Amino acid sequence: LEIRNTLGERHTATMMSSRSGMLYSVMWCASMASIDWTELSSVGDVPRGRYCHTMVVVGDGSAVMVGGRDPNSLNDVYTLAVSGSMATWVELSSMGDIPEARFEHTMTAFGE
Repeated sequence: LEIRNTLGERHTATMMSSRSGMLYSVMWCASMASIDWTELSSVGDVPRGRYCHTMVVVGDGSAVMVGGRDPNSLNDVYTLAVSGSMATWVELSSMGDIPEARFEHTMTAFGE
């Protein structure tokens, strides 16, 4: 059996939401190297639980999360930096006009 285009050992998957009726702000991270899950300790401006949000990794390795539902539509923006089992959240303040709240949308990082 040959498997092509597999994820490298440095790749991880993160999970922070549920549509089972319970919303969580707890983050879990799966290591592709060891195939195990670790609960991350969150500090900073930890966002409330949500679903249908988007999150994208940017150039410095941190992630940006936008919007979602809780069940109300959200238009907040957070950055996330993970180091080991520590997740540090920062809520970004917007200046000027901001987009309407959104969920089930897409987001792409480009440039530096």
